[in-house]
Amino acid sequence: MKPGNLRIGDVIDASVSRAGYQFNGHRRLTLISEPQRNGWWMQLTGIDEDGNVHDFGLHAGRAVNVYDRNRPTPALPPVGAPRDPNQVPQSDVDRIADGHGRSMAARIIDEAIAGTEPPGDIHALREQIAQRLTDEAMRDARQAVRRDGSAQLDVAGITGRDRADAQRRLRETRAQAHAATVRAALRTINDLEPLDGESDEDLAARARDLLRLIPRSTGTPTTQ
Repeated sequence: MKPGNLRIGDVIDASVSRAGYQFNGHRRLTLISEPQRNGWWMQLTGIDEDGNVHDFGLHAGRAVNVYDRNRPTPALPPVGAPRDPNQVPQSDVDRIADGHGRSMAARIIDEAIAGTEPPGDIHALREQIAQRLTDEAMRDARQAVRRDGSAQLDVAGITGRDRADAQRRLRETRAQAHAATVRAALRTINDLEPLDGESDEDLAARARDLLRLIPRSTGTPTTQ
């Protein structure tokens, strides 16, 4: 079945990691959201047998195996629902660190996407994107994210030894997100190959679609 015809409750064979067009692992996932089109790709969310939620993507033109239809899905809390009163609240540092990694990853992905202009052949695209993602080219972006993190610590009133610990954690989070997202972006463009008869403009657009599928949360690709 084509991904656009899938619906909530369908059980499919989906990849849970990717490198360009190569599938690195498959699991049976039950869809818990309607497919959303993003260029050449359909973005979906599914849950595996262990209760882990996966955001992933499938090429809109490629059929997937469907093992069951309309299976009952877990009752997930609606957006904005009150928290479980017994749930341990997230600390300010946890919240800031989570956003810090996402901000770093988002800036890197934006830079990689900017590297698809002007359109060119696959070798030109790879070179342009690689140049955008060098340590030197990303220095201003890293500094901007660092300043944003410090400002959030100010707003949260974190000072003294707690602030030193928090800054150390943000530095580690920033470094991990930077390394993982650059690695994911370069792997994505290096594994991309032009289709027969594909124009440079269409190739660049497909590269952008693929780069946008890299999750901002960890920078680790989990979609194709």
